[in-house]
Amino acid sequence: MTNSNPVLTKAFLDTRFTRDDGIEKLAPTPFQVRLPVSTDSILRKLPNRSAFIRAAIAEKLQRDGLLHQGDAS
Repeated sequence: MTNSNPVLTKAFLDTRFTRDDGIEKLAPTPFQVRLPVSTDSILRKLPNRSAFIRAAIAEKLQRDGLLHQGDAS
């Protein structure tokens, strides 16, 4: 039997989407993109794909000069 009226406590919501590297708080709204099937299938096999994707984006922004080493990632 499922809970027809679940309660999401503040404590639960505060820990739901946290970074595991402790560097910076996440934005309140997720950023979503559609990926080519081949890229999607590779990323879905990764054990911690969110951290991998965040690191890949930060690395690309640094290479393009849009994010600098001292900036938060």
